[in-house]
Amino acid sequence: PDVDVVITNYNLGVDDTGLPKVQFKRERLIKRSRNYKWVEPVHEYVQFSYNHNIQYSDIAITHGQRDNRVTDRNLKIIENTLKKNGVLNSRQLYYYGRELTSNNRYKEAVDAFNEFFIKDKENSHAFYLTAFQDLYHCYKELNDYENALKSLLRSFEYIPPRAEIICKIAYFFKEQGKIDNAIYWFHLALNLKKPKEYLGYISEDLWGFIPATELSTMYLSQGNIKEALYYLKKASQLKPSHPILPKLLTYIKYKISQHPEDDALTA
Repeated sequence: PDVDVVITNYNLGVDDTGLPKVQFKRERLIKRSRNYKWVEPVHEYVQFSYNHNIQYSDIAITHGQRDNRVTDRNLKIIENTLKKNGVLNSRQLYYYGRELTSNNRYKEAVDAFNEFFIKDKENSHAFYLTAFQDLYHCYKELNDYENALKSLLRSFEYIPPRAEIICKIAYFFKEQGKIDNAIYWFHLALNLKKPKEYLGYISEDLWGFIPATELSTMYLSQGNIKEALYYLKKASQLKPSHPILPKLLTYIKYKISQHPEDDALTA
């Protein structure tokens, strides 16, 4: 009876082993007597105070894969709100940026996100995680790679380092052929401590399996078979039945067979 809000896990999609692909935290049980209100014209939510009695639960609600069809319905609602009021609040700016991104209006999305960062006074950590990644995507679509990378690095001014951001930085350098830089950032992602309480989301594989697999393949590309095998074992500890692992192991064994004189590799 003393609890005002119960926040549980929300799993969006599961992998072949039944583990969640992406996990959010969401308010699921709310005390009626508190008279919390639903607010906002799109992406409505129940407005409650974190100063009230909040309980976190490990209960999970799992949704299957959703239809990812893009529409401009929400975008039109937000634009009508802007036309009516002449201004958007910070939350509306965030979703305006996201809807513009989904509808391939990248320059306008960049402006919306940058205005959101200036206007937001609520330390909206749950929004920063996705906003900076969307901003990165917009700049890449505009072929502005310098600002794309800066948008990811800029996130560290707002939130602690997250594997979702750091892996994007690693992939940025990998795409440019800067493998040593990519290795550095994947190492960082692999060694991050996963947050326990959050209202953003967790992309589970980016907090272990993907960095380990990428490190294995990149070390292999550099001819460092010992490190490639080490990180393959790391990956197999996390997802032992993943289909990429036996393929990678077969290739590593082939590389080892090319250097039979190296006892350290065959040990």
